[in-house]
Amino acid sequence: MIRSPYGRWWILFLAGWFGIAATLAERSPEEPAPEPVLNALQRGMLAEINELMQEGRLADADARLGTILERMPDFNQARQLHAAVLISLNRYEPAIAELEELLRRQPDDPRAMNNLAWMLATSTDLQFRDPARALQLAQDAVLLAPSDFHIWSTLAEAHRVNANFEQAVKAMMQAIDLAGRRGASAETRESYRRQFEVIREAAAIMSLIE
Repeated sequence: MIRSPYGRWWILFLAGWFGIAATLAERSPEEPAPEPVLNALQRGMLAEINELMQEGRLADADARLGTILERMPDFNQARQLHAAVLISLNRYEPAIAELEELLRRQPDDPRAMNNLAWMLATSTDLQFRDPARALQLAQDAVLLAPSDFHIWSTLAEAHRVNANFEQAVKAMMQAIDLAGRRGASAETRESYRRQFEVIREAAAIMSLIE
């Protein structure tokens, strides 16, 4: 994989949840409406999970999220984060179940589409890979949130695993451009640079053997 699931996922899931109210005015018209503002209890719970993940205590984060979801089954942000933790623990089957449940609850949620697409495209356990569905989910997600660089990165990866290298290069260039314009972290921009290099190398090799 180009990025570890841990580094990739928890940043994506938590981005914006602790400052939604402050950024509403900056939302561009093509973006979907943000999720409801979290209450103090929910924010505290996510902050606690964030701290556990930063410390690498994934098993503890998994157990804590399980308890939270038993009490608050409609806390979709926690459910998304639980899927990320499960993927980080290589527990792909329950992770898929969580993401499928999210899509059942919120069929037009581009974040859930994106995260399931990324997992189906990059799972280290090949039995859980589904390149065709990953591509469809990523395409649907990018139509719903065309200014989200995370989703363009996922679309690029989905194209790569389907051997659509020209489309993968174009999608990755869009991800890099949006990441730069929207102030992505240096870590994210560097991970995109590495992803782009992998895609370009694959495209170059394919052009030699076709």
